[in-house]
Amino acid sequence: MPELPEVEVLCRRLDERLSGRRIEAVQLASFSALKTYDPPLSSLESRAVAGVGRRGKWVCVDTGGEWLVVHLAKSGWVRWRDRMPPAAPRPGRGPLALRVRMEGGGGFELTEMATEKRLALYVVSSPDEVDQIATLGPDPLTGDLPRERLGALLAGEKGDLKHALSRQSLLAGVGNAWGWHGLTDIHQEARGARKDAHHGDHGAEQAP
Repeated sequence: MPELPEVEVLCRRLDERLSGRRIEAVQLASFSALKTYDPPLSSLESRAVAGVGRRGKWVCVDTGGEWLVVHLAKSGWVRWRDRMPPAAPRPGRGPLALRVRMEGGGGFELTEMATEKRLALYVVSSPDEVDQIATLGPDPLTGDLPRERLGALLAGEKGDLKHALSRQSLLAGVGNAWGWHGLTDIHQEARGARKDAHHGDHGAEQAP
């Protein structure tokens, strides 16, 4: 599953490639991936990309009033192509979910390799129209999460810390894997601090 730092880098690279460019065509290959019907996917065509950002682990492509919002699920990814295949994709059970052609050449494809398809696409007037985005908690990568605020958020939680950290309404984008790595780092730092304190106390006892 793409983790939060990977999605952050992905969005920055897409923003560099897409901002200011106009969408020529949007071609759907997986009907089950599209979760909205109004506005239609075709409404994105001929619109210029104003920017690409991230909300939690959601990829948000702003076309100036309408948004293509993508959740990559467990095995989704974005593949950039300098040259797009000339033929339209054939709907089927393959990995391709969506193809977006840009004016002037090139574009990107959304793919999902898993057998169970969970990649999700939305066309909305605002990312907050997607329920899962509207209920996201603060984002740990924005720099707006000081230790005091994090402590206040965790103070009201019940159960184990790993489960709390992976709940999207508490912290946006921290999944199981990243939460586990964070807890491992905290544990190692705590062990190192206890070890240093022990050596310090032992040294003080030996001092004349």
